[in-house]
Amino acid sequence: MKVVFFGLPLAALLLVEDGHEVLLAVLSPIAAAGKRRLCRRIGAERVLHAVELGERLDTAVQDELGRLAPDLVVSWFWTRRLPEPWLCVARLGGIGVHPSLLPRHRGPNPFFWAIDCADEQT
Repeated sequence: MKVVFFGLPLAALLLVEDGHEVLLAVLSPIAAAGKRRLCRRIGAERVLHAVELGERLDTAVQDELGRLAPDLVVSWFWTRRLPEPWLCVARLGGIGVHPSLLPRHRGPNPFFWAIDCADEQT
């Protein structure tokens, strides 16, 4: 399956390991391991980093999505809402993984609150 990915690099690597083609990986501004490994695996030209792009992120992503034909958009630990036009590009739409049981810990970085509240499940 052809995937456009938003989030932490290790999840993108898992998608690749499972046989999916990651056409584009847009990495979350959260510091996380795996960026160099992902760049080696799928090619640095297919990896965008939110921190490095700053205010140009939306334009860069929109330009890339305009030339790709993904089957699915996947969001995993992405820290903001994906614009609807980005989701509409994918033939099958999009799926998102949130690191807490909603609505208990909404918003970006809910893993901190899950740990702080001693949640046994997330």
